[in-house]
Formats: sequence, structure tokens, C-alpha cells
Amino acid sequence: MTDFFAIIIGAKEDSRRARLVKELRSRTRNLRESGERLDIVGQSRINSVPVDAHAVAIVLCRRGMGTSEIDAIAAAKKRSVPIIPVVADLRTFTTVAPQGVTEFNGFELSDPADIGELAGLVLESLGLQRSKRKIFISYARMDSSAVAQQLREAFTARWYTVFMDTISIRPGAVFQEELLQELADSDAVVLLNSPNVKHRPYVQQEIAFADQAGVSGIQVVWPKVQRMREGAFFMPLMLNAKNATAQNGVVTALTPTGIKQVLRRVADMRTAMQRHREKEMLSPVRAYAQTKGWKVVPYLGRHIELHDDVTRIRIDMALGVPTSRDLERAFQAASAGIPGGKLLYDPLGITNSQADHLNFLGSHLRLQYLDPKTALQWTVIP
Repeated sequence: MTDFFAIIIGAKEDSRRARLVKELRSRTRNLRESGERLDIVGQSRINSVPVDAHAVAIVLCRRGMGTSEIDAIAAAKKRSVPIIPVVADLRTFTTVAPQGVTEFNGFELSDPADIGELAGLVLESLGLQRSKRKIFISYARMDSSAVAQQLREAFTARWYTVFMDTISIRPGAVFQEELLQELADSDAVVLLNSPNVKHRPYVQQEIAFADQAGVSGIQVVWPKVQRMREGAFFMPLMLNAKNATAQNGVVTALTPTGIKQVLRRVADMRTAMQRHREKEMLSPVRAYAQTKGWKVVPYLGRHIELHDDVTRIRIDMALGVPTSRDLERAFQAASAGIPGGKLLYDPLGITNSQADHLNFLGSHLRLQYLDPKTALQWTVIP
């Protein structure tokens, strides 16, 4: 059994601690399927954490932190445990954070509503959540470009890569192929449902493809505009006078409240959306495994195992376009057999040139690529 550790360093009465513990426990319930768990400990228990454990330290910074907290920070640094310093205002980071963590980039938690973003960062550090952080904004240039740009800047400031078709596809690229690949490779879609979005040539195709690829998100709905039926699986966010500004009845921008609502909803949904996407990917695998008498055990955010009474097979898993790290992980986990490793991903939307690139790398690493929707490929598994 693999245990993961979140080490929270700070005052026991800090309200941020209880909120973070609750959020982390909620997001890691599925670890029970693989017999794993997330153990959340305070600074007094840091020496009980195994040296080789998957761990991350969260420091709830304040002025005048005690000796036990400073010692715990030093112990985490000595073990090379990733550290996330948390402050209420980054402008005061150097005066609030203890000297032991000032070399790390801090996380600003000025509002408890942002605890979802912090929880996501913790899970990313532990390898339990995809760290690519990619957002696809679907919008109509005619009446929502300004809002799209606002959101692009806000998401970028929170370490996301943002795809917008007006600026993200280089000249000369096959527009629709690149667009669908970027969509399949995203964590979430933000659909700006403005009056003109229904006239946008590709919007219905984008939303239908997102549904097919298992990529969900939020639908930001302009006043007096009906929710798109095609985007019914998106969580709605209705614009009003509190979260948007308008001139002559036309939305011109989101307010700071509106921007925060979009950011927080995506942050709150990311782990659940990843679980949903993994579940969709594993559904045909489970169906095929039943015909062979295998049991399928998912390991949150990482891989799956197929096994019967005799054989156990590890298959690494990637959402969207596999990265070099995905390939490295599959290669390192490989057994001595040929092919050297197995990587499961859905090729839906991946361009021919990207597929050729993956095949080139896979052949040199002796990796076997498995498509969850093609049962014929699974017959090569012993």
C-alpha cells in the first residue's frame, strides 16, 4: 500500500488548516479503490513520515512562527520535501513568511473560497492530479473578446496555460485539427455563452467534441441569453450586475467578483473532472477485462492494474496528449518484457503529426500504446 502525506505546518487553530484538510480528504476518497490513503499530519509528526514517502509540506505562514514549526520546515527541506508557503497577501510575503521558506514561491490565500486552488496544487505535488493546467476558452470574438482576454490573464496568473483560437494557433497550422487537439488536451473548457456565440461556426462542434472527449467545464451565460443545450453538461454561471459590467445592455467586462467566480469554479471542479475523465477512459477497459476474468484497479491520476490470481499488469495512463514525462513514467515502470512499457491514452483529436511524434518516441522506448476504445489491441496483453 502506498501512503501519501500532506504535512501542514502552522497554528492548530488556523482556520485555513481545517478547510484544507476537509478539501483534501474529499478529493482523495477514491484512493481507497487502490488500498492507498492520504495521511494529513501536523509539524509534530513530521518525523513519522517515511523518508521515501510521497509528501508535500504546506506552511501556513504568520509572523513569529514557533520553534516546532521552524524545526519542521528545516526537516522538510532536509528531506527535499516540496514546500508550499501560504500567506494572506503576497505583497507581505517576505515579512510574514519565516526565513526558511522565503526561497519558495508563495501561494496567496486571502479568501477561504480559494482553498480549492491550494488543494489542487497539493495533489499536483503528490502526483495525484494532472499538473499540465490547461484551459480552453470557447467564445465569439464579436462580443466576448474582452471577457475572454480578462480570463486568459487571470488564469495565466494562476499558472494555467490558456488556449484561445485567436492567438494560440500559429499561422499556417491546420486550424481545426490544432483546435480539436488543444481541446482534447485541456483540463476544462470555459464557454462564454454570449448573444453571438450561437453564430460562431465551430462552437457546436467544439462543445460536442468536448463531450465526446470527456472534457467538462463551466458555461458563463450572458444576461437574457438561454443556456446552450449542447453545453448542458457544463456547470452554469449566470452573469448579473454583481459579476459583470454592461453598457447599453451589452456586457463589456467581468467584475473582480466575476473573475474570481470563474477561477474558483474551475479550481473546485478540476479533481472531480479528472476523476470523471479517468472513469470514462476506464469504462471500455473494464468491459474488456471482465471477458478475461481480470480485475481493474485504478490508481488515482497515475495508472491502472489488471490482475487475476496469477498475473498482474501495470498500465500507465495519460489524459489528453501524452507528455514526455508520461512516456518516461511508463518506461521506468516497465518490466523486462517486450514491449518495455504500456501507456493508455485516448488518441481522439490528436493530430497526425503529433501521433507520428509519439510513435517515434514510443518505438525507441519500447512502449506499447493502448487505445481504451479498441478492444483488439488488448488481445496482446497476456
